[in-house]
Amino acid sequence: MTRSWLQKIKDTLLRLGPDHIALRAALKLHARKSGFQLSFEGDTITATRGSERMILDKHQISLVPIMLECYQEFFDTVEGKLSGGHTVLDFSKPSLHRYKQSGVELYFPGVPEDYSIDGYTHWYKPRAGDLVFDVGAHAGMTAHFLAGLGGPSGKVIAFEPDDTSFPYLLQNIERHGLKNVLPVRMAMDASTGNAVFNSDGTMAAGLADHLTYPDTGVHKEVETISLADASRRFGMPA
Repeated sequence: MTRSWLQKIKDTLLRLGPDHIALRAALKLHARKSGFQLSFEGDTITATRGSERMILDKHQISLVPIMLECYQEFFDTVEGKLSGGHTVLDFSKPSLHRYKQSGVELYFPGVPEDYSIDGYTHWYKPRAGDLVFDVGAHAGMTAHFLAGLGGPSGKVIAFEPDDTSFPYLLQNIERHGLKNVLPVRMAMDASTGNAVFNSDGTMAAGLADHLTYPDTGVHKEVETISLADASRRFGMPA
């Protein structure tokens, strides 16, 4: 599919880098149209609306539009801290974050995973003893909740090839004693082998061939596995 002219403009702006005045001006204009004030200071990007404030690292700049779109969702699901009259979500550095609905605390390298369990389980809710694949496990929030649904007799295979996210996945598995979660440092793809992974330190990291912005980070070759091969290797019939 041919990329639209608007997408090409976005690509060009992102290639300028997070410190470029043109990219920052474009994002400020976009934010203002949506009711936000966007500011840049040092290595951080701050989005403010009313009494709520979100802080990102400047290298997360490609995430700014989607973070503004999902702004209220994050404040509804992740506990912020009061500072200077604002409720603040600071995603600019590795931190421990607490989910409001469950009270579960997990470590994340930056932006925490959104709470999408209801969407993931809309068509099928895992039951005790089930084997579940968590594809793109990031830091393990989804794996944590799927592990609870499957219980001690179930198993969650958490696929995560990213060098930034994988240590946090291991840390959260250990923190919560998730003995039924198996971390696998691989990406799932159409075929088993190797593929180029774009690692930019955010949740937007992924196989370069499948990304909207495939050049925002460091490219690295990672091991891939197909669904059929994963099913055979980890005990589920193909």
